[in-house]
Amino acid sequence: MAYATEVMTGRAILGADMADRLVTRIVEDHPGFDLPFAERIVDQTGAFLAACAGRSRYAPSGSRSAP
Repeated sequence: MAYATEVMTGRAILGADMADRLVTRIVEDHPGFDLPFAERIVDQTGAFLAACAGRSRYAPSGSRSAP
């Protein structure tokens, strides 16, 4: 059996403009965080939120769709 998978990054999910704005905000608000670290934060957060959106059991806290 073959599976088709599409690799999506948080940047692709959020869009380049939004991702850049979030990265800039993280670096400005947290002087100890360098640019590559802030980019990883945004990428992984976007990917996590996309995964949550597709599965109700992984809904963020306070969501009415969570079991």
